[in-house]
This record gives sequence, structure tokens and C-alpha cells, in this order.
Amino acid sequence: MPYISKTIYAGDTIEKLKIFSGRYGVRTSPIKANTKETKKQAKEINKINSERNLRWEMNNNFKAGDIHCVLTYKKENRPKTRQLAHRDIRNFLIRLKRKNPNIKYIYTTVCGRTGKVPHHHIVISGVTAEELQKAWGNVGMARSTFLYKTNGVNDFAELAAYFIKQTEKDSTRPKNARRYTSSKNLKPPKIVRRIISAKKWRDNLKTPEGYCQIEKQEYDNDIINVTYNLWRFVKIIS
Repeated sequence: MPYISKTIYAGDTIEKLKIFSGRYGVRTSPIKANTKETKKQAKEINKINSERNLRWEMNNNFKAGDIHCVLTYKKENRPKTRQLAHRDIRNFLIRLKRKNPNIKYIYTTVCGRTGKVPHHHIVISGVTAEELQKAWGNVGMARSTFLYKTNGVNDFAELAAYFIKQTEKDSTRPKNARRYTSSKNLKPPKIVRRIISAKKWRDNLKTPEGYCQIEKQEYDNDIINVTYNLWRFVKIIS
């Protein structure tokens, strides 16, 4: 049975992914399940896929010095519905683009476990913290922190995981709804995909020249018939 090999080039990182799935041909679609246990496992693999895709987007488009901003509301200004919260973030971005039409961003809107505390997380480049607060106005606070390098490289795996974790806590997120929204001018990572005609793969890979391995993930689930190995490499900064 063949397996799928992917090499992903995203900013200062390279990731190598090997996947075997009994669902070959439809594996990129959200996994549907009929039993309680299968649904739980399907939810987990879909979460993993979302985090992985977000990490690739962040690493390929942002760098240290860009901003992670949390947009919060004063209690009296909190929108009563998720739809109104989405309207607020869209209007916020419209105001920013009047002066900065080429901004890049990824954001997620979450309302917490109770569904009563809406706020937005956004990673953005091409603007200042002062401009973010001005565009958000008196609605609430725009709390900005600068992205920073990890071990000398732009690797935002932890931030991507945090974004997805926030969506998991959101009791108001519709089933199968998108976890985050990206600007259309983001550059997609380069992905080299191959079908390998082999029954098994090597557990170790040759480290790309000029990189070092920082992580290896293994996932094996018999219930939904998915197995994958992921190796993460970052550029060596001399």
C-alpha cells in the first residue's frame, strides 16, 4: 500500500510529513464518524491538521517584529452574537487598510467556554501597535506583543498551537466552521508531494543541509486508519 510524502518549505523551517491512510484519496476532507469513539479521534486529527496548516502559513509569512494583537471589549460594548463580533473585526480591518492596504494578517474570533466573552486574536504585519489601537477605537483594548525568534529563527509553532487551542475552548464555534481567517495576500508555503510505492517508511530521515532537527511527531490511530510521522527542521543561524 503506498504512502504519501510531503516536504513543506515555510520560512526558516522545513517539515517532512509521511502519511498512510486507509482513506487515501479523501484524507484532506474533514473526517466523518459514526461512533462516539470514532468522532473523538476524528476531531483530534482534524485539530492536528488545522494546527499544522496554520503553522505553515505563519512561518512562511511573518517574522520577528510583527505583531500578535488581542482585541478585547469593554463589558458594555461586548457584541451579543458571534456574527456581530465578526462584523467588528471586519470593520476594524477595513479601517486599517485605508492607510495600510498591503497588510498581512491571520485572525480568529473566539467567545470562550461561556460564549459571553468575545475577543479576537490577530497576527499582523505592516502596522504599528498605535495604529491597531486607533483602528479598534473605544470599543476596548488592542493589546499588542511583538513576535520574537525562537533559537534565532522565525518559528511560530507555539503561537499556531495557541490559536487552535483557543478555538477548541470556544463553545459558540459552529461545527465544521473555519478556525481562522487569512488575508488573501499571504504567500502559500512550497509543498512537494509524492506518492511512495512502499509498505513502510524509514523512521529516520537525513537532515537537510544547513538545518537541524527540532521535533519528531508520531501519530497512529487504528480507529480511523491514519498513521503519520512528522519531522521538523529549522535553519541553523551562524
